[in-house]
Amino acid sequence: MRAGALAPLALLVVVAATGCTPTLYGRLRSRDPYESGKLETYRSGTIVVGTGDVDVVGQDGKKPPLLQGAWFEIVGEDEIRFHVALSHKWKEVASIRSFQVKLTTDQGHALAPSDFWVHRATVQSHDITIGSLKPGPLTNSQPIVREETMRRDLHGETTVIIFRHRGIVSREVRSYTLSLDSSQRRMRFTWDLVPKSQLGDDE
Repeated sequence: MRAGALAPLALLVVVAATGCTPTLYGRLRSRDPYESGKLETYRSGTIVVGTGDVDVVGQDGKKPPLLQGAWFEIVGEDEIRFHVALSHKWKEVASIRSFQVKLTTDQGHALAPSDFWVHRATVQSHDITIGSLKPGPLTNSQPIVREETMRRDLHGETTVIIFRHRGIVSREVRSYTLSLDSSQRRMRFTWDLVPKSQLGDDE
């Protein structure tokens, strides 16, 4: 499976406020990797969470969603790789370097990344025209229309985050939560591993 490709499965999103820092939650049931036959070919479903921003408007007049997405692939029972896509109008919020990253499991693991690399970084520019009316100089004169065009950049980054730990992938581990924490934003991506028979047509 090509790195960076999006899986067809996305999910429930909850946005909560913790103090002044918003937290984005996404949770997904994903197929048990031990049903795939070969761990090294397994990749999870993709969790996508998104919010709009008042300062970024597309050419169609709509606010493009600032999508944050994540999925993982298994290298072996001692290594797992998460592919994370971030976007924001502020470059630092779209960079994995601004976050403290942690992986936890239902078996008590709490791991810091072993390594990471930035796969791709992008910038999209959006022009916004704002109009305003000012009264004319005379009582019966037409109002003066003023327009101002502002440019807003939308930054994006795709990163591969690697966790190496003996037994991080096992039949006992049934849940992974990837946590990203910064002063501007917190994100929680959780995958619950279930038998394929419980997924129905979801995957």
